[in-house]
Amino acid sequence: MFSIVACNPTLEDKTTHPIEQTHNYENEEKKGNSELKADISKTEEVSNEENLYNIYRDYWQNPLGVIQQLGDLSGKTIADIGAGPYGYFSIQLASKTRASKVIAIDIDQEAIDFMDEAKKLLKPDVAEKLETRLVLPNDPKLEVGEADIVLIVNTAIYFENRIQYFKNLRKGMSKGGKLVVIDFKMRNSPIGPPTENRIPLGQMEGELSKAGYKMLESDDRTLEYQYIVIAGN
Repeated sequence: MFSIVACNPTLEDKTTHPIEQTHNYENEEKKGNSELKADISKTEEVSNEENLYNIYRDYWQNPLGVIQQLGDLSGKTIADIGAGPYGYFSIQLASKTRASKVIAIDIDQEAIDFMDEAKKLLKPDVAEKLETRLVLPNDPKLEVGEADIVLIVNTAIYFENRIQYFKNLRKGMSKGGKLVVIDFKMRNSPIGPPTENRIPLGQMEGELSKAGYKMLESDDRTLEYQYIVIAGN
């Protein structure tokens, strides 16, 4: 999945969404104590990485700085692709901007369920603006021209065919709509996927151009560990 967070970029398997990397209980009874201890240790290590990623995310992600990059959101519909598992950007966009609608998109049902529960804690006027949508890995399921702005954060490496995905995505964007892609720079950082799994800024720009987008802005300064690419439909 591409979480989608909503992916945990510390996990090395770039083809599987973090939510999908579930524990395999099928052969647990056949494992010895040493193997089980190793599994537990590995699970704890991943858990610690996830905690580090999430606890300090407001600091390194600079969400308000990112939102400012999106421009005037008054009356706009925003699609947050890879919103799960926590709806990190979706909830902030719904609660802190004048967007008329925020679509939290994810391919994992557990992520959708979690965000639906989180909506219950929001003020009614905010919850009303936030819609969750379960989609397919190769189909964001946006209606024609539905989204004015599409946001993809820490998720692009999970698309099996990025260029084709970006092409398909254009159909769901309004005329003059913007696509904003945020991903990790090609340098060592305390968070993020291994450098060999990252997408260089130049490559991302090239793939968006091949998909038919107009490059509007490339920003590798606002965020310490990530770049921001803004492209027009």
